[in-house]
Amino acid sequence: MIDLDLPDDDELDRDLILLAQQQEKLLAELALAYEEESEREREEMESGRRAAFDQEMEARVKAMNLSVAQEEIEDAFEEVREVRELLLKLVNNSSR
Repeated sequence: MIDLDLPDDDELDRDLILLAQQQEKLLAELALAYEEESEREREEMESGRRAAFDQEMEARVKAMNLSVAQEEIEDAFEEVREVRELLLKLVNNSSR
Protein backbone atom coordinates (compact mmCIF):
# COMPACT_ATOMS: atom_id res chain seq x y z
CA MET A 1 0.00 0.00 0.00
CA ILE A 2 1.26 3.48 -0.89
CA ASP A 3 1.41 6.02 1.89
CA LEU A 4 0.23 9.38 0.55
CA ASP A 5 0.85 12.44 2.66
CA LEU A 6 -2.12 14.58 1.60
CA PRO A 7 -2.80 17.97 3.16
CA ASP A 8 -5.96 18.32 5.22
CA ASP A 9 -8.96 20.35 4.04
CA ASP A 10 -8.03 23.41 6.10
CA GLU A 11 -4.59 23.55 4.55
CA LEU A 12 -6.06 23.16 1.07
CA ASP A 13 -8.55 25.95 1.79
CA ARG A 14 -5.76 28.25 2.98
CA ASP A 15 -3.74 27.49 -0.15
CA LEU A 16 -6.74 28.22 -2.36
CA ILE A 17 -7.43 31.50 -0.58
CA LEU A 18 -3.76 32.50 -0.88
CA LEU A 19 -3.79 31.60 -4.57
CA ALA A 20 -6.95 33.66 -5.13
CA GLN A 21 -5.40 36.64 -3.31
CA GLN A 22 -2.25 36.40 -5.40
CA GLN A 23 -4.33 36.17 -8.56
CA GLU A 24 -6.32 39.28 -7.58
CA LYS A 25 -3.10 41.16 -6.86
CA LEU A 26 -1.59 40.20 -10.22
CA LEU A 27 -4.77 41.15 -12.08
CA ALA A 28 -4.79 44.53 -10.33
CA GLU A 29 -1.14 45.08 -11.26
CA LEU A 30 -1.90 44.11 -14.85
CA ALA A 31 -4.86 46.52 -14.99
CA LEU A 32 -2.70 49.32 -13.58
CA ALA A 33 0.09 48.63 -16.08
CA TYR A 34 -2.44 48.63 -18.92
CA GLU A 35 -3.89 51.93 -17.71
CA GLU A 36 -0.43 53.50 -17.45
CA GLU A 37 0.48 52.29 -20.95
CA SER A 38 -2.78 53.68 -22.34
CA GLU A 39 -2.06 57.04 -20.70
CA ARG A 40 1.46 57.05 -22.13
CA GLU A 41 0.09 56.26 -25.60
CA ARG A 42 -2.51 59.03 -25.26
CA GLU A 43 0.15 61.55 -24.22
CA GLU A 44 2.40 60.55 -27.11
CA MET A 45 -0.41 60.91 -29.61
CA GLU A 46 -1.62 64.22 -28.22
CA SER A 47 1.84 65.73 -27.93
CA GLY A 48 2.79 64.90 -31.49
CA ARG A 49 5.79 62.81 -30.46
CA ARG A 50 4.21 59.76 -32.04
CA ALA A 51 3.60 61.60 -35.32
CA ALA A 52 7.21 62.85 -35.38
CA PHE A 53 8.47 59.33 -34.73
CA ASP A 54 6.22 57.94 -37.48
CA GLN A 55 7.50 60.54 -39.93
CA GLU A 56 11.09 59.70 -39.07
CA MET A 57 10.47 55.97 -39.56
CA GLU A 58 8.68 56.64 -42.83
CA ALA A 59 11.66 58.64 -44.10
CA ARG A 60 14.05 55.87 -43.08
CA VAL A 61 12.01 53.21 -44.86
CA LYS A 62 11.81 55.33 -48.00
CA ALA A 63 15.58 55.84 -47.89
CA MET A 64 16.19 52.11 -47.84
CA ASN A 65 16.81 50.34 -51.11
CA LEU A 66 13.89 47.93 -51.08
CA SER A 67 12.71 45.49 -53.67
CA VAL A 68 9.14 46.54 -52.90
CA ALA A 69 7.37 48.86 -55.29
CA GLN A 70 7.06 52.46 -54.09
CA GLU A 71 3.28 52.25 -54.52
CA GLU A 72 3.11 49.33 -52.08
CA ILE A 73 5.18 51.28 -49.57
CA GLU A 74 2.86 54.30 -49.89
CA ASP A 75 -0.18 52.03 -49.44
CA ALA A 76 1.35 50.56 -46.30
CA PHE A 77 2.07 54.03 -44.90
CA GLU A 78 -1.51 55.07 -45.62
CA GLU A 79 -2.80 52.02 -43.73
CA VAL A 80 -0.57 52.90 -40.77
CA ARG A 81 -1.90 56.47 -40.81
CA GLU A 82 -5.49 55.20 -40.85
CA VAL A 83 -4.84 52.84 -37.95
CA ARG A 84 -3.13 55.63 -36.00
CA GLU A 85 -6.14 57.90 -36.54
CA LEU A 86 -8.53 55.17 -35.40
CA LEU A 87 -6.41 54.55 -32.31
CA LEU A 88 -6.36 58.24 -31.50
CA LYS A 89 -10.15 58.38 -31.80
CA LEU A 90 -10.51 55.32 -29.56
CA VAL A 91 -8.12 56.74 -26.98
CA ASN A 92 -9.91 60.08 -26.98
CA ASN A 93 -13.31 58.43 -26.64
CA SER A 94 -12.15 56.20 -23.77
CA SER A 95 -10.76 59.19 -21.85
CA ARG A 96 -14.11 60.95 -21.80
